[in-house]
Amino acid sequence: MNTFAKMGAKIGAIAAVSTAALAAGTALAQVAPAADHAAAEAAVAERIEKLEALGDIMDGQVKAMVMGRADADPAVIEEMRVLADEIWPLFDVDTSSFDDIETQSRDNIWQSHDAFLDKAATLDVTLVALKEAAGSGDRRALAMAARDVGNACGACHDAHKNE
Repeated sequence: MNTFAKMGAKIGAIAAVSTAALAAGTALAQVAPAADHAAAEAAVAERIEKLEALGDIMDGQVKAMVMGRADADPAVIEEMRVLADEIWPLFDVDTSSFDDIETQSRDNIWQSHDAFLDKAATLDVTLVALKEAAGSGDRRALAMAARDVGNACGACHDAHKNE
């Protein structure tokens, strides 16, 4: 079985487990309005900080790995997974009623929270595949997996981010 076939089989199994785990966690998660203006500002600031950090890793370290300017490092991808796991609960705080707080988040995040969390699950699956590819030594697989992560990010941005 070639590298891609092996990765495909692993990704399928990982996807099922990741989606089930995220679904179990989100079944308990409920969206609640921010308690007050200060809480809304804090939630938005933390979301921005963590999302920018995630983007910086993708645009910096992962891009360097794909371009061959840095060794592929599964630990970097794991850092991204941990960061992503910290981000999603921050969106359980609905800040949409605070029009004076600058944010790029669309109100549909809270109006259709399950659809938003489905995109989070997709990102998790693609990050697992990227970590696997980073450990495989196969630069082509790494590039394809990085593309999939970028596509997952883009799909969420297209649906839920005001540019």
